[in-house]
Amino acid sequence: MEQRSGSVERYISLIFEQKGEHAEAVRHNLIALHQSMPQLDTDALHAVYERHGWQSYWRAHIRALQTASAGPCTAYEIGVDDLRLNELDHAFDFFQHALDNHCFNMALTRVDPLFDSVRQDPRYTALQKRMHQ
Repeated sequence: MEQRSGSVERYISLIFEQKGEHAEAVRHNLIALHQSMPQLDTDALHAVYERHGWQSYWRAHIRALQTASAGPCTAYEIGVDDLRLNELDHAFDFFQHALDNHCFNMALTRVDPLFDSVRQDPRYTALQKRMHQ
């Protein structure tokens, strides 16, 4: 009865991503992005996905986030995108920035399946330790 919020669309996107349904994941991610940052050209981002695929979409997504006005969790979002691209050094740098900005999404690092691939990484352990100091 009520339109879904951007945060709900973002979670729907993550569900489709985990199922390997990238087209649906992108579609819901674009809805969330449009709701939270209507100034971004989501049609152009969709075109990147259609022409160049999954990884190119996330690279373009990072560039779009970097050009938009930064919020306290922009660094977290860029870090997560870097995880998708397996650019781990860059990701952990951005997670440190997200902690510095007191991004509340950092609590998700303990449960988000996107972090499964780095849970054994010493930088992940150090990040968790820093969060709980």
